[in-house]
Amino acid sequence: MRGAIVTLVLLSATAQAGAKQDAAEGARLLKELQEEQAIAVLTRALDRGDATKAEEAELALLLGLARFNLRDEEGARLAFKRGLVADGSAELPKLASPRARALFVQVKAAVDDERAKARAAAAQSVAAPPAAVEVTQPPSSGGPSARQVSGVVLAVAGVAAAAVGGWAIGDAYSQRSAAVKEPDALTAKSLFDTGQSRLTLGTVLVIAGGVVLVGGAAIFFWPSSDTPAASVSWVWLGNGFGLRGRF
Repeated sequence: MRGAIVTLVLLSATAQAGAKQDAAEGARLLKELQEEQAIAVLTRALDRGDATKAEEAELALLLGLARFNLRDEEGARLAFKRGLVADGSAELPKLASPRARALFVQVKAAVDDERAKARAAAAQSVAAPPAAVEVTQPPSSGGPSARQVSGVVLAVAGVAAAAVGGWAIGDAYSQRSAAVKEPDALTAKSLFDTGQSRLTLGTVLVIAGGVVLVGGAAIFFWPSSDTPAASVSWVWLGNGFGLRGRF
């Protein structure tokens, strides 16, 4: 265990020494106007990824200076920005030219502005209360509509009326049959008249029931949602009650 700790400490010290040596080597090559060799050394050191933030900033600024000297302004901007992101207080070495320093100042201003905006956004997100979320309940589509209920009521009423009418017609024929067999003339006439009346009533009820049934079915299956709901009421037909529908 102790050997492993010693090994880790040695590796860390070696990495730090390597980053510092690469920065010193890059600065020396820049002084000797060997920018391409400096770029190779500094790029390799940054790609290794074992430098501290301060060392990364130093390596990146030296790399930006080397690229600027080779008239690669865009590459210099990117390298300066990387160095300032790693350490906002980093500065160019004294060997930098005035033009390189002017570009560095522009990049530093842009990085500082981005940091200020990020801090302001973070502060606003913390201070602002959570936005109210409005939850709307979607309309339920599981049950029948009022129009469909009205259609069912009408259809049932039509079936009931037709059934009563059918019974009345059947009873009418029964009364007329009894009248034919009745020996007493007055009784036979009464039976015949009763049968005739029930035949008329039954026929009216059957016809009305069929109309109401068809109307109820039409309302129930009508595709448009604008169809008004039907209304049902009882009316006196002269010799009995009937159904009146509005749809």
